[in-house]
Amino acid sequence: MAFKLIQLFLSSFGVILLGILLSKYTANYYPFEYVGYLGTVKAYSVFLSNVFLLGLNYSFFFLIKNSSENEAVTDVYQKSINLIFLVFLLFLLVPICYFYFNKAVVSSHEVAIVSIAFFCALVLSVCSVLAKRDAYNNDYGRFFIYTSSNNIILLLFALLGSFLYTGMLVFIFVLLLIIFILAFFSFKSLKLAPCLDFAKKSMSYAKFFYLHLFLSTGFLAFIQFVLNSKSMSTEFNALITIFSLLNVATVVVGNYIFPKLVANSESEGHLFLSELTAICVLLASFFILFFFDFGVRIIFKENFIQLTIISVFLLQSKVLEISSGILGYKLSSKLQFKKIYVGFALYCLPTLVGLALLYYDLVTLNTFCLSILIGWALHYLYIVIVSYSSQKLRGTFVFLSLILGLSIQYYFLIDLVQGFTL
Repeated sequence: MAFKLIQLFLSSFGVILLGILLSKYTANYYPFEYVGYLGTVKAYSVFLSNVFLLGLNYSFFFLIKNSSENEAVTDVYQKSINLIFLVFLLFLLVPICYFYFNKAVVSSHEVAIVSIAFFCALVLSVCSVLAKRDAYNNDYGRFFIYTSSNNIILLLFALLGSFLYTGMLVFIFVLLLIIFILAFFSFKSLKLAPCLDFAKKSMSYAKFFYLHLFLSTGFLAFIQFVLNSKSMSTEFNALITIFSLLNVATVVVGNYIFPKLVANSESEGHLFLSELTAICVLLASFFILFFFDFGVRIIFKENFIQLTIISVFLLQSKVLEISSGILGYKLSSKLQFKKIYVGFALYCLPTLVGLALLYYDLVTLNTFCLSILIGWALHYLYIVIVSYSSQKLRGTFVFLSLILGLSIQYYFLIDLVQGFTL
């Protein structure tokens, strides 16, 4: 177990370093608002990737577990690749038609964001299946390549975009897309009927998960859209970039524990692992706040953004998001999606209210970020109640301990709180 977790940690650490390099290059050699564009591309590509996967990022392990084939892993992998390509081709028609009929009002930045997001999404989808195949085989040696694919693509375009014309970039983009398609997809094995049968089987396991994933990633993309329209996405995305360093915990623990829970959903060992992860993430969040200015200088450039109350709200939201996400893996492994939907609704309600008020200029970005924190706090409380239903005392202690830790963190930054305005 220890060696596998170390492999995953090193892969995630490499992805973080690559993300830092990408953010720093973009902040130093592009206009300020390009950091906002970068975050938008990432949000859109994750959403589209989940659409292309059609639930495979959840059902993959169940399909293998219930397959009658002798080489179940290889069979499910190949069918997954074919299905991804068909869904990609279908959804590619949407932006093509939209841009064609609205070419008079669509800006070059919008075309670039959507085009790169579609390419990244296709690569992410294939890498997701590859990562799950390796995880099933307990092999984590190639996880760095799979999980860093998005950052590699964006860094390549950032480097090329600093000295090449747009026309040449479009040519390179199309060439890379063609090379990727030829490398991974076989038109000979691409038959509609088998793909549809496989899609039905996948969705029989993943339909409720897919709806949740579609809503959650779509919700994040919607937030990005609204913030872009209000010219507020740069500071928000810069902070998210820094605080996403904590996602290493999600990648490491999630990739290790979820296949185990699918195989044995009655296991209680993940409770201890989720508690340990929450402690580590909380301690790491203190580290990020205390060395915030140094982190900004490393990831972006000096004084690119400042430590404000928004930073505190978003960082604490990230702590609660990761903690509740890992704790909720068991709900997914046991197909308890009604409970997952309730938790998601509890997060969305205050966030949607805050976003609506922000859109109509009734509140500031500060209050919107506070609404996100409130949403994740409600989500975490609910997940704890459900997960510790038979161990109420332990669950109460876990919840109060994390909230106490976040309160202490808030107290250390009381000067910022005094400047908080709606």
